[in-house]
Amino acid sequence: MNFFGALGVGGAALALTVVLWFGTSGGGGWGKQLTWKWALFISLLTGAAWKSAGDPLGVSGLVGESVGIANAIVPGVTVAAIGVILLAVIIWKKLTLRGVSMCGIFFFFVMSATTGTFGKVSAVITNIVIRLQG
Repeated sequence: MNFFGALGVGGAALALTVVLWFGTSGGGGWGKQLTWKWALFISLLTGAAWKSAGDPLGVSGLVGESVGIANAIVPGVTVAAIGVILLAVIIWKKLTLRGVSMCGIFFFFVMSATTGTFGKVSAVITNIVIRLQG
């Protein structure tokens, strides 16, 4: 099935980012503003898709440097710990819907680098997009 043509994983990630950006703007056009649940779900897909697409804008380097700085202060900090810190910011910092969505993309990108569930989600997204391309 060649549903998406040459969209690719990077194109899918970019398209999902645009959906989040405009879907959280609060008005205009045909579509209604996304709900919090949809915004977080699409953020999950978007972050995992960006991880599947590679390393946009050197984000993996930024995450690695963050882990290095954290290890200098508290030995043993991992990428998963950085993800939990981002999750705490998302949960307890008063953010707009767009802020939650953009932090969610970064959170799910970081968590996709782990060997846990989110790493598996990233691999599944890669496989789905490859299959849809034919």
